[in-house]
Amino acid sequence: MIRRLFLCAAAAALLTLSATAFGQGKTVKVYVLPGENQASKDVASTVSGKIGSTLRYALTTDLVSAEITVEILCLTSTERGVAYGIFGVYYPVGYKHLSRTLITDIVTGSNEFVAQALFNDFVRESSDEELSEAEDSLKSKTLNTGWRVIRLAMTKAKPNSANLQNLLRRKTNC
Repeated sequence: MIRRLFLCAAAAALLTLSATAFGQGKTVKVYVLPGENQASKDVASTVSGKIGSTLRYALTTDLVSAEITVEILCLTSTERGVAYGIFGVYYPVGYKHLSRTLITDIVTGSNEFVAQALFNDFVRESSDEELSEAEDSLKSKTLNTGWRVIRLAMTKAKPNSANLQNLLRRKTNC
């Protein structure tokens, strides 16, 4: 009896932990930029509404604070409907001077179909895994560039500890 009660309590605790851990990724600030024509503004408004209705994303009107910018453009009318393009860029919080393209896609169809397809692309390409991979890629590029700068400076300057310390200090403050 006690053993069964313990197992039930352990199972309930596990379910609670897994339920609270799911979906606990950080909230990502998104800035949506529509094209200049009305068709772009209509679809961008629909996509913005879908993005804003999630717990994962927070829409922002401040371009500087955005971690992801999404541009939605009406490209042309086709026999199958209207063609829209989406272009999304990720600016990690710790690496605002660097960015990585997340989404480039063209979708044709009715406005409702296009808005849903663009939203689905956005969600898929901005998952925690994709953003983490993009951030890791930017970190490695930053570190590699930093070491190249240090090596170049060391070959041009007399290698002494003061020069190296100054270079390292400047690099770690970036």
